[in-house]
Amino acid sequence: MGEVLFLNGEIMPLSEGKVSVEDRGFLFADGIYEVIRNYKGRPFTLEEHLERLERSAAGLMLELPYSREELKAICLDLLKRSGLEDSYFYIEVTRGAARRTHPFPEQARPTVVVFIRAMATPDPKIRREGVKVITLPDERWACCHLKTVSLLPNVLASEKARRAGAMEALLYSPERILYEGSSSNAYLIEDNTLHTHPLTNKVLPGITRQVVLEVAGQIGLQVMEEPRTVEDFKAADEVFITSCTREIYPVVQMDDAKIAGGKVGPWVQKLHAAFLERVAAECGLASAY
Repeated sequence: MGEVLFLNGEIMPLSEGKVSVEDRGFLFADGIYEVIRNYKGRPFTLEEHLERLERSAAGLMLELPYSREELKAICLDLLKRSGLEDSYFYIEVTRGAARRTHPFPEQARPTVVVFIRAMATPDPKIRREGVKVITLPDERWACCHLKTVSLLPNVLASEKARRAGAMEALLYSPERILYEGSSSNAYLIEDNTLHTHPLTNKVLPGITRQVVLEVAGQIGLQVMEEPRTVEDFKAADEVFITSCTREIYPVVQMDDAKIAGGKVGPWVQKLHAAFLERVAAECGLASAY
């Protein structure tokens, strides 16, 4: 069936989905979302993503109309119907459609969108050669730990990166503390230790981040969650970013600075190999790819 959509209890081809022009997700960005990877037809960290969806909903005082088990069943049903192998789920829940007014509507029922879409295997050239990123002042709101659809500052940062010929924009505070990317978590490695910003309201608790920190210890990397500056990143032995769809991307250039001479380092390669082993083990596969 290909790309399939669940919309408020109905199943249809993704191309046929429509929501109201008065939906609060459209009018106010009043909603939350998740993106979940599927490897060879098997979901990875589905439970963890749905748990984070619940935390985001609680942060927005949004009552989810489906339980975690019901959402899991919806995802697995779409996966079966689609017949897709390497793919991802997109889940969005908004406060629903109602007459436009800022306070929460009393009668609106949340809009629930879940769809599955095919995705290409990440380009192995990126793993070998790394990517360029830029750094920008962080102009987002104060609750970045909630995964909401209010992403305009992230979108603008991502577009600035694209126009600069970069893969991602890494965002920093007025004190030049580097938080994370516009759609990724960020890390540096120095002296056999992995450093990343601790989980605060300025950092998304990435599910891939969680897995990477776990496998880092398994391959002999020390882990420290502490604030580090843009200058620390530029002087590091290795830098990388992570997200659900990217997995682990090595960074070899930040603004005009080459990271470790512009070469992909050994720890990032080991981390990615260990990450893929974790994927294969959880999904019951001989290999992730």
